[in-house]
Amino acid sequence: MLHENGLGVAKDDKRAYQWLLLAAKSGDAEAQKRRDIVKARINEDDRAEVEAVAQSWRARFLDPKANDSHAATQAWQQKAFPKARG
Repeated sequence: MLHENGLGVAKDDKRAYQWLLLAAKSGDAEAQKRRDIVKARINEDDRAEVEAVAQSWRARFLDPKANDSHAATQAWQQKAFPKARG
């Protein structure tokens, strides 16, 4: 939806199609509908390219700290309020 509508990112039908393909593959009914709509807006060569990328896409393990709000707060505070050097 973000790439499809340009919400917070540049509007990009190819990227939208890629993410919608992946979501649809996991059973998301809304993504299946949106995928077909976006698919109709991109040319055949781009479609083939995106489908190949989506086919080879694999999730990566996420660093647990990436979603740790306590660690993020500490890092932000260190940047915002560096300790005075003596």
